Amino acid sequence: MRFAVLTCFVLVSLASTYSVWQLTDIHVDPDYSIGADPAKGCHPPSPAKLPNGAEVCGRFGNTKAYSPVALVESTLDFVNSLRGKDDVIVHTGDVSWYTQTIGKADEMYGLKQLATVMHGAFPDTKVYPSTGNHDTWPCDILGNPEGVSKWVIDDYMDAWQAILGKEELEQARYAGYYVAIPRPGVMLISLNSVYFHQDNLLVTGHLDGGAHDKQLGWFEKSLAAAEQSNMTVWIISHVPFGFHEDLHDGEIQWGPQLTFLNTTQKYISLMQRYGDRVALQVYGHQHSSGYRLVHQADGKNLAAIQFVAPSVTPHVGKYPSMWRYLMDDQTNRLVGIEQWFVNLTLANQDGGRATWELQARWPQDFGMADLELDSWQKYTERMRTDPAFLMKVRRLALANYDDGKTCDDDCRQQLLCATLYTEPALYEPCIKVKPKA
Repeated sequence: MRFAVLTCFVLVSLASTYSVWQLTDIHVDPDYSIGADPAKGCHPPSPAKLPNGAEVCGRFGNTKAYSPVALVESTLDFVNSLRGKDDVIVHTGDVSWYTQTIGKADEMYGLKQLATVMHGAFPDTKVYPSTGNHDTWPCDILGNPEGVSKWVIDDYMDAWQAILGKEELEQARYAGYYVAIPRPGVMLISLNSVYFHQDNLLVTGHLDGGAHDKQLGWFEKSLAAAEQSNMTVWIISHVPFGFHEDLHDGEIQWGPQLTFLNTTQKYISLMQRYGDRVALQVYGHQHSSGYRLVHQADGKNLAAIQFVAPSVTPHVGKYPSMWRYLMDDQTNRLVGIEQWFVNLTLANQDGGRATWELQARWPQDFGMADLELDSWQKYTERMRTDPAFLMKVRRLALANYDDGKTCDDDCRQQLLCATLYTEPALYEPCIKVKPKA
């Protein structure tokens, strides 16, 4: 009954909108074992070797492990239960659970299986993927698409041909990025952020004519073409531009920078030029929900906002969650965001089921007038000046999961600065400022 009430409320409120559903960081683990030890990633040995009363891995997942198949199935079923005929689905990368420890064949099999399952779940809905750093083999590594990494791109596109249109597939076969027209008047740009990710050892990050530089040039031409055709732009990608926030199991991991410095600066200049045309840009990778502000050259006024959606996988230290973007049917611009989550504690109880609950709605739950840039600037200023609100935002980012950790001054400042500033020149002085108590 509870689910039925939620569904009715949402449908009544969306008379003039359609939805963009973002699935990201599914990280499905086919070896997940119910009853196994969470400390071993929910892989065997059997529960008989665990002490009495010890925590064991439940049917729908554990915050110390990647996603079981049952969680993925429940996610697709839930989206299907609310999906409208005009809705669009984007998948912003990371299908596999950890590609340093599985072979090439298993990696590509997992990609193909998910694409096939998604096509079966959404046969009449457009699904647009982007490449995650766990979708390459080995993980994080992707080089020259005309040389050493051609086979990776070919295999990846073979996997996604079940859901990607013929024209988009032909574009993406070069280096994993493409343009699509999901609706009249909308240009969707899918970036391959593995070429921008600082952990990719086969890319220099310099503007030297390599694969990473070529994609930036293509990105700029695509934005210019959208402007010339008077089209609204949506951007989908995996790794957001900018810096890490402190939300990975309570500790800052892997260093703060996400994308190469030159890449980030070029992206910022493009948003300063074309940001008013970009109605929606969505990313994943962080596993927690949040956003990144991009400023104009004056460092004060905003040029754009990057939305970073939470992961379906509960790994590491959060509940499964997803974002649904509500788009105006006439303007194709963003008018609402919903965060949905699964309480794994309840779902894993005997006889339980994975119930997706509505956790938060922007703008209405936060007193925002709308979701335009000025409103996000005020929202962020509240994070800066109200420590209690900042901690509420952090709790939302973990999808209501209580990780039992205290976010100290450094943690709070890292979260705040990564949200406030995509720009390195603004982020660096921010991170050195002691936060307000």
